[in-house]
Amino acid sequence: MSFLVEENAAKRRFEILVDDALAGFTAYTPRGETLVFTHTEVDDRFQGQGVGAALVRGALDQVRARGGRV
Repeated sequence: MSFLVEENAAKRRFEILVDDALAGFTAYTPRGETLVFTHTEVDDRFQGQGVGAALVRGALDQVRARGGRV
């Protein structure tokens, strides 16, 4: 199983793809230089497989890499 976390700026969220299928997302609201995460969902088919943890870790890593704040 392969995970890919990418930002969908148009929808203001980070999405996780599992084997190329959308498995979940975490939505955010920008407040200046800070992103406030407001909601996270993982599709029922992917519950209990570490998808949520991978999503949050990937989103935080990307925000930190560009010098952002959470």
